[in-house]
Amino acid sequence: MQQSDWWSSFIDRSSSADVEMKRRKFVFYFTSYVGSTIIYLFAFQHINSENTLLKTVLFGGASLILVNVAFSHFFHEKKFFTYICGLCVSLMMLGLVYSGGHMNTGLYWVFPFPFVLFVLFGYQVGLASNLVVYGLIWFLLVNQQLIPAEYSDEEISRFLSSFLATVFLMFIGEFFRYQSHLEMESINIDKHRQANTDQLTKLPNRRFLDSVYIKQVIGEPGSNFPLTVVALDIDHFKQVNDTHGHHIGDEILKHFAGLLSSHSRDTDMVARIGGEEFVILFPQTELTRGYILAEKLRRVIEENCFYYENAPIPLTASFGVACALTDSDLNVAFKKADAQLYEAKESGRNQVK
Repeated sequence: MQQSDWWSSFIDRSSSADVEMKRRKFVFYFTSYVGSTIIYLFAFQHINSENTLLKTVLFGGASLILVNVAFSHFFHEKKFFTYICGLCVSLMMLGLVYSGGHMNTGLYWVFPFPFVLFVLFGYQVGLASNLVVYGLIWFLLVNQQLIPAEYSDEEISRFLSSFLATVFLMFIGEFFRYQSHLEMESINIDKHRQANTDQLTKLPNRRFLDSVYIKQVIGEPGSNFPLTVVALDIDHFKQVNDTHGHHIGDEILKHFAGLLSSHSRDTDMVARIGGEEFVILFPQTELTRGYILAEKLRRVIEENCFYYENAPIPLTASFGVACALTDSDLNVAFKKADAQLYEAKESGRNQVK
């Protein structure tokens, strides 16, 4: 927990991921319900037509899309149905090209569908899917003897060029939309990290404990309780500042924070809450074990003095330890740890109470 990436364990990306998921769901449902309705309308317009192939393409495509979206409401996992929808859209494109559509206008109706594939699949899979569809369409158009539709050479060349240009323009748009989304998310995360980080020691600060960590602890009681709370501060720190100056005091604080971080477990949380005051939280740790861990840290600090111009500046710290068995005990545990810290300082410092 105390490595340089401690914040990554608490990043909440759910809101940004939800935005993208809502976008995909909207396109999925819009394509499925509105799209299938429009296709059905065209299909019924040709109900008396002798073009059996066109009616099959329209009724079959609309029905597949509608059945797929209907089943999606009964299952939590939507990704499978999203891919089925994309497959139906691809088959519709191929069906329109193959049949020619009404009065050979099928090529014109293909253009809206590449965007659907990009949104449903993302810019990478969307590009691959569109290129596969493009390749199949190209094969059909250059081998017209295999299809009932009849297109002129001018129609084919212009359609293939404009369709490919459309695919790549949509790819560029989706790619940079995705990149800007990531950059905005990164900026937002960085702002939250700065607000929750002590700028001198790079440890979590009091705001982080109150607004992020404690909420997570309460939300996941099985992974955190019993929770040992340790309050500590550097002994005679004001005297160190008065003797050596605040710039040396800052270096000592960084040295002190580094000792706490490097000698704590990955699951522990070390935070600076102000001045020379720190808090350490030991998840899933009973009081006796918490006391032992705090005593270990006390010895580490005592044995690793700070050197200034090759001259040692001794360091010691006082500790107060308390334990919360449930989330209802947290406030009491913090207050008791503070009281124990005060007692340790009153009893001579450099000890764990």
